[in-house]
Amino acid sequence: MKPKISIILPTKEEEGAFYVIEGLKKLFGRDAELIVIDKDSSAPYINKLKRTGVTVVHQKSKGIENGLIEGFAHAHADVLATIDADGTHELAGLKKGYEIVGDGSADLVLGDRMAPGCAGPGAMPRFLWLGNWGLSIIYDILYRQEIHDLLTGMQVMSRNAYEKVKNHRPFSMPIAFFQTEIAREGFRVAEVPIRYTKRRFGSSKLAQSSKFDYGMKTARCLVLRSPCAKAFLTLGVVGISVAVVGLALFLYSTIQYLSFQSQIAVNGWIFSLIMIAIGFIAAAFSLRLRL
Repeated sequence: MKPKISIILPTKEEEGAFYVIEGLKKLFGRDAELIVIDKDSSAPYINKLKRTGVTVVHQKSKGIENGLIEGFAHAHADVLATIDADGTHELAGLKKGYEIVGDGSADLVLGDRMAPGCAGPGAMPRFLWLGNWGLSIIYDILYRQEIHDLLTGMQVMSRNAYEKVKNHRPFSMPIAFFQTEIAREGFRVAEVPIRYTKRRFGSSKLAQSSKFDYGMKTARCLVLRSPCAKAFLTLGVVGISVAVVGLALFLYSTIQYLSFQSQIAVNGWIFSLIMIAIGFIAAAFSLRLRL
């Protein structure tokens, strides 16, 4: 019998996965197809996973998003989903997302941990909360959405939306790949509140410094993948042009001052330095996005 929902769980020696697997079985029963996409876990851990009855796929690519695409390639249902395997996300939120996508109200549903009362004590450190809040605002502005938790670990999508974006490669987005690509294709994106609790099983495999790098890369990719990307590249060209004109004006003003020592030359210096500063700042910002 064809499953109604295929759920992908990304793991790497994640002890919380067994708690999540058991919970999903109770929640969905035979309606769910559970697939674990695993990255370099030990043989004993893999064997323990297989004893739960889930399908285990060994990830060959790098990155969470590429791993999810590998996992979805083995899915058979018309509704596809993923949720963090660390046991921090309430599984009932996944059921709500499944119902929304299933009845056609949205093509992608995200779990909103930022909703009032959803994040438990100590669940989300302040720097992560601020980073997520800021990235969500950037996403909303650039993609014309109303999302509050861009970096959520729970996503439910229609197969139609997934099939439309699965070949959008090469793509270096560290996280939020489906959020950006599905929105770019004009599909409907929605959210459901989901309770989020402090990690109880093991520890995060991602260092705090890496989380900062992920945030910066995500901000960069949000801009480059947005419909406004050309505008930011144009900003770089304009910035260089302004800087060049400012430099030329500076040289001309210098010649005028050496020849006539006029106040006009001094004013030209001031104006040219302002042009050079603005031009280089604009060009540097655009270049930073491209790197």
